[in-house]
Order: sequence, then C-alpha cells, then structure tokens
Amino acid sequence: MENYEYKQTLIKEKNAISSAAPWLIALYINPGAGTDLAGYEYIVADTETLDWLDADDNPVTFQMYPFTLSGLSLSASAKLPNVTVNLFNSATIAKIVEENNCFLGSDVTVFMLNKNALKDTSGSFQYNMENYPLQFQFTVTNGTIGQKITLTLGSANYLVNAIPAKQYFRDFCQYDFLGEFCWMKDVPNLPSDIACDKTYETCAKFKKAHEDSLPTPMKGLRYGGFPALDKGTIRYS
Repeated sequence: MENYEYKQTLIKEKNAISSAAPWLIALYINPGAGTDLAGYEYIVADTETLDWLDADDNPVTFQMYPFTLSGLSLSASAKLPNVTVNLFNSATIAKIVEENNCFLGSDVTVFMLNKNALKDTSGSFQYNMENYPLQFQFTVTNGTIGQKITLTLGSANYLVNAIPAKQYFRDFCQYDFLGEFCWMKDVPNLPSDIACDKTYETCAKFKKAHEDSLPTPMKGLRYGGFPALDKGTIRYS
C-alpha cells in the first residue's frame, strides 16, 4: 500500500498522454557551470538521437546511449528511494565520468518520454524540459566505474558526503609511501633507495620480508587499496 498514491499519480499522468509511440527513458546530468560533458549530459536510451527544448526553450539534442534504470517507487515517508543507472562503459564516456568524479553531487533529471507527446499537431513542441509532467529529480550519491558504469541516484545528504569525493581503487594504494598511514614507516633500517609501486602484490612482498622487524605484529595487510573490488574498478562516494 505504501506506493499506491504515487503509482496512481504516475498512471494518471501517463494515461493522459494518449499515444501509440514508444516510451523512452532520458537523463539530463547537470554537473554545474563550466563543466563540459561533450554532449553526454543529455542521453536517451534509444536507437536514435532526440531533439527537444531546454528550460529556456533552447534546442538540445539527447545523445543515444545504452543504459538501464532501476524501477521508480515511493516510500511510505513520501521520499523517492535510491535509483540505479547502469551505463555501457565505453572509453569516451568512462573518461568523462572519471574526470568528473562519477558526477557525485550533480543533479540528475529522469524523464519518462513519449516522443509523439512532445509536439502538438502543428509540429511545435508543447513541452520543454521544465514543464514536462513525467520527470523526477535526483542527486548522484555514489558511482562505480568497472565493466559498466553505475550511478546511484538519491537525495543529497551534505552532512555525510565526502568533499572532495573519495575514490576507492582496487589496484592502487592511496597512502603515501612511508607516510602517516603506511605501515612500512614503522620498519627500521630500510634501505634509502627503497621504492613502492603501490600495488597489492608489492605490499604483500614487503610484509613477507619485513613484518618480523615491526615493533608490533600486524594483523592482515594494511593496504591502501580495495582488492575486493572487481579488476579495473574505481568507486566514488
């Protein structure tokens, strides 16, 4: 029963648009002024581009791009829950996503679009991105770059969000070698030319070679990466 009122509202809005044309999902990612997403701020899950109008009635083009979106529902407290967007990981968009920290904190608008309903019988747009009825507002709260790009959309909580965004790497230690958080700083009499490539394998070799020299035994391996992540994955939160 908790989703009943929301679902009824959604059904009424959807049924008010009488059309046999297919329904599409489109995203508008707004990372803020001065950020260039090379046109990928507007994407639509379709086999062709989509021309529309922004909030100021300026023409915009939604790029066709494969992605999936988890279902939308409303909780008993009338808050939209987290929604997951899975984007196909291409080299082009992966570079953009990584350079922008998985868009953490960016506003995202999800549109349920009926292509025929955007224009009236004369061919003019009767809706723009601001007044279109079937749209939902979110904020990117988490992101992962791996075999696919996953964005978690929800409500922003600026009391707990890390600023700047924290990155989690599988194959790269984030600690400074011999710095405050590196366990190797406690190893006595290290060679002056010792170096670390920050991989898990090197850290494990150092532990095998030097753990007996530690003043206090170390349980496990205090590595600054996250080996449990899938290979090649970067996670942002």
